[in-house]
Amino acid sequence: MKKNRITVVSLILLISLWFQSCENPVGSSNFLATPGPILFMCTKSGTSQPYSMNPDGSNVQQLSNDSKFPIVDAKWSPDGKKVAVESPVGGIPIYGDAIYVENSDGSSRYLATRKSMVVMYDSTVGDTVAYRGALGPVWSPDSKQIAYIRHRLAEPLYSSDIFVVDVDGQNERRITDSPKIEKDLVDWSPDGNYLLAALTNDLQMDSVTGLPPRSAVLYNLQGMPVMSWVPSKAGAGPFSRGGSKIAYGEPDGVYVMDADGSNPQRVASDPPGVYLSPVCWSPDDSEILCDGSEIDVENRIFIINVETGTVTEITPFKNYDGYEFATDWRR
Repeated sequence: MKKNRITVVSLILLISLWFQSCENPVGSSNFLATPGPILFMCTKSGTSQPYSMNPDGSNVQQLSNDSKFPIVDAKWSPDGKKVAVESPVGGIPIYGDAIYVENSDGSSRYLATRKSMVVMYDSTVGDTVAYRGALGPVWSPDSKQIAYIRHRLAEPLYSSDIFVVDVDGQNERRITDSPKIEKDLVDWSPDGNYLLAALTNDLQMDSVTGLPPRSAVLYNLQGMPVMSWVPSKAGAGPFSRGGSKIAYGEPDGVYVMDADGSNPQRVASDPPGVYLSPVCWSPDDSEILCDGSEIDVENRIFIINVETGTVTEITPFKNYDGYEFATDWRR
């Protein structure tokens, strides 16, 4: 769902802004309101913009309203001092957006992914390959680095690899090097040692489902896979704040397993007609923030109590048929 959401929002609502230069990032103004702990994106204003609210769904506030700078994703830094935002401004249509960093009040925005195209040597083909765009920012636990996905230029659609850059936009490096594999970056382990991604091989088809095979892979920071599993056994989702658990969505509900892939247990069932996808855990790991998808449109937001399995809807704009999805819960 995440891939579809980013692509659709970027191409339909935001494609006209792609040509703006990466070397001249858009200036920023302070957020229009003091942010609440939960961030969510919504297209209610006409373009995708960040909003915030309290965990009970109260105090809903639109944080920015700049039609020239739409924002399709936003994540608090773990230390709470900054926020990484993803925008098509400075990005490349189809291949991805650009990632900016700003202060937690929305001020002092600068471009972290400074290069719209990166050329690197690929040992699997014995030649250089080009990457464009950047999407899906994930913070390192120490708030000093940001991981994200870049798509390979002229490869089959969505062929991608994981990159990491320092928070000041310096020292960009490629972590994975696996051609023709689509990756959705999921999370950075709280101990700082691993990156979790969901992989799809778009050039193959599963003989049973007729769909491209999917897997979850845990990489070390040298890009080597250290553990993998398939969605039929466990999915890929966010680490708990303490790092001992992983939450993930399956067709019949939300599950939690140990970080080593063992002991999967369902903690909540999906509401009727809704597929729940875990976004992140609450600061004390007692709750899980989830997006709810209906007919491939993310337009509902829920919180699960891990102990009781109670599912509570906190969707701010009820019956809104556009995009409305949570992205983070501030520590």
